[in-house]
Amino acid sequence: MISISLNDQVSPRLRALERLLPSRPLMAAIGVASERVLRDHFGRREQEPNKMGWPSQHIWARIMRSTALDQGSISDTSVKVVVSDPVFAMKVNGGLVVPKGTSHRTGRPLRFLAIPMDAEAYGESPKNRDDLRFAIDSQLGPVLLKAEGTLLRRGRTKGQKVLKQGKAFGGNILYRLIRRANIPADPKAMPPTEQFLEAAGKVVEKKVRETDAGGQIT
Repeated sequence: MISISLNDQVSPRLRALERLLPSRPLMAAIGVASERVLRDHFGRREQEPNKMGWPSQHIWARIMRSTALDQGSISDTSVKVVVSDPVFAMKVNGGLVVPKGTSHRTGRPLRFLAIPMDAEAYGESPKNRDDLRFAIDSQLGPVLLKAEGTLLRRGRTKGQKVLKQGKAFGGNILYRLIRRANIPADPKAMPPTEQFLEAAGKVVEKKVRETDAGGQIT
């Protein structure tokens, strides 16, 4: 949840709040303007290409859709805009990620996080695939390979030499398996504070003009 608070000493334009507050309509208008600042910022982030050149998972579009003015929070002196997508909290704060839940195959607690190493794996959980094979890579350590075929081996059946089906062998590395991951905070997750102040200042200026002309705050 994002709470936007204004200090009338920060910007000369916002000192007019001393004259206008308390006013629920004014705070509602500031909330609408702040919501627009956030949604516009997230829309611009959505246009950025994936750093790996992989297809976009449209995370910022999802965050943008989850952004809304909290109507129930509007008071005479404050207002909140909420970003409800849980991914956004990690974008803003970063944090440690560890395996959670149990394996859908064994029912045991998960031991690894699966980090995509290929565009084919990006945005898809390994549990949704049945074509993976565990292996140890000399540089990456534990990985999941894409099983591309079945090894045929020679054997005997009733004294006759035949080809028998063996274990599947793997191709490209799709996931690297790690115990935990430290996700850094994204310094551009939030728009600059100045954008909120500018948007709020414009709302205040408009309301000041209206009241100076003899009107009321609406």
